[in-house]
Amino acid sequence: MMKKIDWIIPGAAIAAALVWFTVQNFTAKEGKMVVVSIDGAVSGTFDLEKDDEIEIEGAYGIVDKLVIKDGKANMVEAGCPDKVCVNMPEISEVGETIVCLPGRIVVEITDGKESEYDSIAD
Repeated sequence: MMKKIDWIIPGAAIAAALVWFTVQNFTAKEGKMVVVSIDGAVSGTFDLEKDDEIEIEGAYGIVDKLVIKDGKANMVEAGCPDKVCVNMPEISEVGETIVCLPGRIVVEITDGKESEYDSIAD
């Protein structure tokens, strides 16, 4: 025969799990962002969860095409001769980058938060 305590412990565990689930899924979160920089200056910021196609005009008239789809960013076209950036894998995690050196274009995934530092010096 089950005692009252036998029901309280599993019930409390289930209640704690429900509270944790609710907090994790329904609290406001800052999403991941795609930050495009040209020659060190930010030229655009885009939501990683929103599908988009962006033409990026880099240095020396080099035009690249960035596609954001299904939570991933990928360089699909490049106006430079080597096309190294087109051959780089899709990015989706904070800190990952795609770089087009001839166009001086950097595409980076950030967590959407403002950095507390302007720059870091050695």
